Amino acid sequence: MRTQALNFFLAALLLTGPAHATEGPRLWRLQGANNAVYLFGSMHLLRPGDFSVEGTLASAYQDAETLLLEVDTNGLTQASAESITLQRALDEKGRAEPWFEALNVTTASLNQAGFTVESGVEAQLQRLARADGKHLGGLETLDEQLATLDSLSPEVQQELLQKSLEDAHRPLPELEAFVAAWKSGNDAYLTEQLNEEFVEHPEVYRALIVERNQRWARRIVELLEEHDDYLVVVGALHLVGEDSLQSLLEADGYRIEGLR
Repeated sequence: MRTQALNFFLAALLLTGPAHATEGPRLWRLQGANNAVYLFGSMHLLRPGDFSVEGTLASAYQDAETLLLEVDTNGLTQASAESITLQRALDEKGRAEPWFEALNVTTASLNQAGFTVESGVEAQLQRLARADGKHLGGLETLDEQLATLDSLSPEVQQELLQKSLEDAHRPLPELEAFVAAWKSGNDAYLTEQLNEEFVEHPEVYRALIVERNQRWARRIVELLEEHDDYLVVVGALHLVGEDSLQSLLEADGYRIEGLR
């Protein structure tokens, strides 16, 4: 589904520099009274061979009874997903909203560079979870995710479309630099780029990062009251910066352990 490109759509706005750390994407763990909740920041689109489920992520996956992604795909078919998407993507005159055009431009340019949903973190974990009979769920519905973009003002949507058109011509090394920063666990780099980019787009930052993190943090707190262990996988940009999920949870008194 094209909507799975949302986080890489955001990430593509930040492809501006090199990566230096070499430790690997970080896994985070919250300990409940009777369970553990693991958090992992993903890239929804990657190239074949860019990533595999191993190390601490593989251990967390084995430990978890349930895999939670951003979007709950239970009961979603290709037809129902397309129907939900079109209801949000088309205006009253049947024309595509600018946010949808921006998403299509970004997805097409990434596909052309070899990045696909099938090679992304979520797709790999979903295939494993289905094969292993694990429970699958999501932090929001497809319609809720699309509503986040659809709620942006017309002016901001046009800005996103223009930036997507400009970024579509960026050279492959810049795409590789961002993926390298993510793969190497360079959270400082990702945070720096996140802050620099969204200084000029506060409405986008508020809607796509802050408000969603606030909703998701409340859901994660609820998970800590259960007995099953959970692996929660969200876009990498939700786990960096001062409004990250970890920051919100720590502000509420929850202790989060960073794992490698």
